[in-house]
Amino acid sequence: MSGMTALNVFVARIPTLAVLVIGLVLVLRQRRRHPGRALNLGFAGLVLMIGTIVVAEPFTIYHDQLVGLRSDEVTAGEIIAALTWALGLGNLVGLGLLVAGLGAGPATSPPPPEPPVHPPAH
Repeated sequence: MSGMTALNVFVARIPTLAVLVIGLVLVLRQRRRHPGRALNLGFAGLVLMIGTIVVAEPFTIYHDQLVGLRSDEVTAGEIIAALTWALGLGNLVGLGLLVAGLGAGPATSPPPPEPPVHPPAH
């Protein structure tokens, strides 16, 4: 992939990366309002999705070199397919963790106490 095309792909991913980073900041700022499990799931999902973008960038930039790679045991197509599959799985698992964190939700408050019962007056 030419340098300009790789730059275009990176620039196209900036909004997604920005939304994920902002989400990460929001999750960390709201940690007192969410139980530990919800916070951990949401945090892990966002970090995993950010990680897949960071890992995908060198893959995108060096795509042409990978296509030219040949060996007796592994073809370039197999390498590209394995990386694409792994990155797709990382995004899927990250999104699943994020949704699970949202589903875990904030802790619910206990119901208000019932008013005291007074015995009837005689």
